[in-house]
Amino acid sequence: MAPTTARHRPGSLGWWTALGIALALTLANAGAAPQASARPDKTKHDKIVPAPVDPRPTRIAGTLMPKRAASVPIAEVDAALVGANATTPRDLRILVIAADGVVDDLDLAAVRSYLGRVGIPYDVMFAASEDLTAARLEDSTHGRYSAVILTTGNLAYWSPDYTLPFTNEEWQILHGYEARYGVRQVTTFTSPTDAYNLTYEGAMVPNNLVTWLTTDGQSVFGDLNPSTAIPIRWGWVYLALVGTRTDVTTVPLLETTDGHVIASVTTFADGRENLAITAGNSPQLLHTQLLAGGIIDWVTKGLYLGERHVNLDAQVDDLFLDDDVWDSLATGEDDGPWYRMDATDVTQLVAWQQSLDASSQLATVRLELAFNGEGTTGIYPDDTLTAAAKANQAHFSWINHSWSHESFDYPASANTIYREISRNDAFARTFAFTSYVRDALVQPDLSGLDNGAFWAGASKAGIRYVLSDLSKPSTWTTTEPNVGVQGPKGILVIPRRANNLFYNVTTPDEWVDEYNYNYWGWHDADGVFHEGQWHYWDVPQTYEQILDHESDFLLGYLLAWDLDPWMFHQANLAAYDGTRSLLGDLLDRTLEKYLAHYGLPIRNLSQHDVGVLMTHRMAYNASGVTASVRPCTSITMRVTKSAQVPITGVQYGSNYEQYGGTDISYVNVTPKRPVTIPLTCPAA
Repeated sequence: MAPTTARHRPGSLGWWTALGIALALTLANAGAAPQASARPDKTKHDKIVPAPVDPRPTRIAGTLMPKRAASVPIAEVDAALVGANATTPRDLRILVIAADGVVDDLDLAAVRSYLGRVGIPYDVMFAASEDLTAARLEDSTHGRYSAVILTTGNLAYWSPDYTLPFTNEEWQILHGYEARYGVRQVTTFTSPTDAYNLTYEGAMVPNNLVTWLTTDGQSVFGDLNPSTAIPIRWGWVYLALVGTRTDVTTVPLLETTDGHVIASVTTFADGRENLAITAGNSPQLLHTQLLAGGIIDWVTKGLYLGERHVNLDAQVDDLFLDDDVWDSLATGEDDGPWYRMDATDVTQLVAWQQSLDASSQLATVRLELAFNGEGTTGIYPDDTLTAAAKANQAHFSWINHSWSHESFDYPASANTIYREISRNDAFARTFAFTSYVRDALVQPDLSGLDNGAFWAGASKAGIRYVLSDLSKPSTWTTTEPNVGVQGPKGILVIPRRANNLFYNVTTPDEWVDEYNYNYWGWHDADGVFHEGQWHYWDVPQTYEQILDHESDFLLGYLLAWDLDPWMFHQANLAAYDGTRSLLGDLLDRTLEKYLAHYGLPIRNLSQHDVGVLMTHRMAYNASGVTASVRPCTSITMRVTKSAQVPITGVQYGSNYEQYGGTDISYVNVTPKRPVTIPLTCPAA
């Protein structure tokens, strides 16, 4: 590829790619750049320039490694107490115990992340500043928790001697409660000691430690592909072997190739069970994301408030219009190259999407195309796109992107905004889209949110769900998982995720050139090197490497059970060699990784679907829901505000589903009217 010259200009950064099935990628960056017919004589509107998405992998930097000698006391609960409260109610709530919360506790962040995404109620206790008492765990009528998670095995925190905050009495209180109520415990970063029947064999921060599920591990971590390796990298790992205690039973779940134990379950004489993981965790680390579902299922025994799905809403903007194209020898915005899809692109896109049907996990996936009807009115000579899109429209979902892509920011009036939306909606009805819901809108450049007139115009047009840019924190974004931000006029603002598949690239060469310009650098006409504005890589990245980096980001969103849509542009669908597109290549790589690791089907969503689900989650989060379970008898749910309560592990009422072999019910609960669900236990 020709070296970058001083005439480079930074292109507007675009957004993430949609899905594709695993293909063997033999990437020869050949093929002529796609060509378009003459561009219409019209003003092209400015494209949004989102904040860059950091290409670097997330590492556990500065993670505190607890002192190995600090150990939990080996103390058993009086056998006479075992099972004493087997039928006493306990709340469907998890107690998370961390050390002090002062030093960055990335394991606590990981636990908060996956419990929050599922919607499981939990409390956090900091052992260094709070005393654990029996009253914290139970009263005379019920137990307050149905599961316990410790963010480290010994709860040590930083001090000259790594202080252990729990006294022997507090450990006895905790263990006694777990034994009497049959409550399981997880220790997410566990130093190998006799307390968990593990012996220390060393420690490391691996670049790629390969681990495998044992037969027992395949049962516990049922979300995962049982035959895949689970890589661990960028965090502390203790290597362990099963200890020699004869009074407990320890079963390995996850082992290295040479037999070191990374995850195991120990059953104690008093009936307690602990799942210990000897690797540090963080919300973005792959092994944390892969193990999270199994941890939740195991510690809750498969019964909990909340639900989890693997979700995808891959949106492609600007259909029927054109996009500027990255030009390494740019001569200016107005006379630079541009691209608009044609019939060949539609043909390859349909074939690519149909290829997903080969996997039952991907069979429902379809792209959601954000369309601008003005592009079908003859303003593009030699237009083959419109007829091809109409003939194949049933293969995709469709969403309103306004008639002509005019900005909705000030000074756009409510009437102008209404006309842009309603005219495009009328076009959709004439075009007879099979999969289209008129209450969802992708605003041009995600504009309008700070223009008061936008809300009036959008509401008049019947809009309920719009978008914000999650890469730019603002009043219209949130870090809370799987929820939106309530805007005026009853309109929900849904965060959308950006990525480094820029809006203005159509070929591998273009993407590589712009990516390296931003994240590596460029040479001027005199051969002097200039670092890119977001310099990270020490060497320029190849197409294969960029696909690998960016697919890791997308994979992480799938594994996090995330509802936020992803953003791409129509130029990314150019059939650069006649059969493949950048978007297809990126999604193929993402789904190849997904299928290698995960066994759950991907739930395809439209923006309307996302809006409905987020609305339910927001009501659920605000409901003050509590649930008390009497084993093998009943679950009683109460709320302070009305909500549809998701509960996993039971089949109840008419609104339920079975997802990945797990029952999930959705129960409407109102204040002062508790709902009781009968429970039975299978015969032993």
